[in-house]
Amino acid sequence: MRFNTVASELAGIPFTGPQKGRKLYNHVLATQPRRILELGCAHGVTACYMAAALDEIGSGTIVTMDLHTALDRDPNIDTLAERLGLREYIEPMFAASSFTWELRRLLDADPNPQFDFAFQDGGHTWDVAGFSFFLIDRLLNPGGWILFDDLNWTLEGSPSQRHRPKVRALSEEERTIPQVGEVFRLLVVQHPGYTDHRLDDDGNWGWARKRSTPG
Repeated sequence: MRFNTVASELAGIPFTGPQKGRKLYNHVLATQPRRILELGCAHGVTACYMAAALDEIGSGTIVTMDLHTALDRDPNIDTLAERLGLREYIEPMFAASSFTWELRRLLDADPNPQFDFAFQDGGHTWDVAGFSFFLIDRLLNPGGWILFDDLNWTLEGSPSQRHRPKVRALSEEERTIPQVGEVFRLLVVQHPGYTDHRLDDDGNWGWARKRSTPG
C-alpha cells in the first residue's frame, strides 16, 4: 500500500502523525524485515504504517503488543487493520498487566532470535523499558534494528500521569527524569552488542542496530 494512501486513511487518529509514519514506512521498505516486534500499539496507527510498507514488499509480519484495554480504543487496531486491508500482516497480542509477560511467552515458545526490527513504544518507566530491552535483545536477530520512542517523556510532564497518587508518591527524580531516555543512554548506547546509535525526531527517538557479530 502506497504511503499517501495509508496516511490519508490514518489522518487525525492518535498518536503518530504522517512525518513519523513516513520514517517508519521508509525504514521497513529499506531494511525489509521479515518479522517486526512492536511494544505499545494504542490505536494501531504505527502498526498500520509499517504493515503498509510490508504490503509494498509483499511479505512480513508485525507482532504488536498492548494491554487488553487497547481494544476499547475507538478505533482500535483490529478496526484499522480491517479497514485498510492490512490484517494479514498484523498479529496483535493483548496482555492483562504488561507486555513483558507476553515476551516471556514468546521466549518460552522459542528462545531463538526471531525479529529483525523492534519498536519500543510502551512501558515508559526505567523498570519496564529497561527489562523490555533485555528481553528484546534476546529476541532480536543479529543485524536487526531497535527503535525507542518517547526518550524525552516524563511522568511529571504527562497530564494523564502527573496527578496520580502513585506518581505523586515517587521521588522528584523519578518524576522528572526521562526514564526511557535513561534506558537508551545507559543500557542501549553502552551495550557492546549495539552500534549505529542515533537520535531522531528532535531527540525523542533513539535508534540502534544489533551487531552482526559480538562486539
